[in-house]
Amino acid sequence: MGIQDDPHLVPDPLLDADARLEAQMARAPRMAKRYPKDQRPLVRIRDVYGRAIAYTPRQVLVEILYRHGGYVLRWEPFEHVHYIAGRDWKGTTFPPRD
Repeated sequence: MGIQDDPHLVPDPLLDADARLEAQMARAPRMAKRYPKDQRPLVRIRDVYGRAIAYTPRQVLVEILYRHGGYVLRWEPFEHVHYIAGRDWKGTTFPPRD
């Protein structure tokens, strides 16, 4: 039985968010630039909403928090990522981060 199979052992997805970010940035090209934490833009990737964390000329690192509690941090091709205004946001509210 894995951790995902036991509802009592499901980890808080944001507890290791910084560790995930550091791991993704370690895999990024040298030219990757991070957005400041307080200025991360809202984005839409196809029909999913999230925040842009970092970018290169060809990719954007997006953070997605699903309504069921799932958390994803992944690189998406630049052409799939659409920057949106707050009034167009239809995603899950991100909790404040320190």
